[in-house]
Amino acid sequence: MPEQADRLIHFLNTHTRKQLAALDIRDKIGTILTIKKVLTMKNFVQNLERKCQEMQVEINAFAEKFTIL
Repeated sequence: MPEQADRLIHFLNTHTRKQLAALDIRDKIGTILTIKKVLTMKNFVQNLERKCQEMQVEINAFAEKFTIL
């Protein structure tokens, strides 16, 4: 996915305002910033999901030990 974002940013940077306006892209900088924000948020969510899975494994291990007691 990051490579697609890089290609999209490259596309935006290599086209003129007129060409982008024809594609209904009026704010090139805003669009690039949105792309970067989405990638950043995606990375945050992936890290959070990974940490939640790690915590669930630890919780399950604790629960197994607790039931033995």
